[in-house]
Amino acid sequence: MNYWTELSIKFANQSSYLDELFRIYPMSPEFVRDIDEEKWGEIEDSFNLRDNINLIENSKYNILSALFLRDFLCSI
Repeated sequence: MNYWTELSIKFANQSSYLDELFRIYPMSPEFVRDIDEEKWGEIEDSFNLRDNINLIENSKYNILSALFLRDFLCSI
């Protein structure tokens, strides 16, 4: 496995991951963005087709998509 990917996975599995993420990317409670339904559909399609290239391309759309993708993948 790629060294940086391995470090990222280890970091993401730490209990302080979200705290660190919000420290780097602070969010205002008044500012809530909805995920673009079309983009989310593309992410789900890529996942279901096991098209990893498009899955990565589509999920880097924004940090919220990546977080939702992580939760989605963990739920199955």
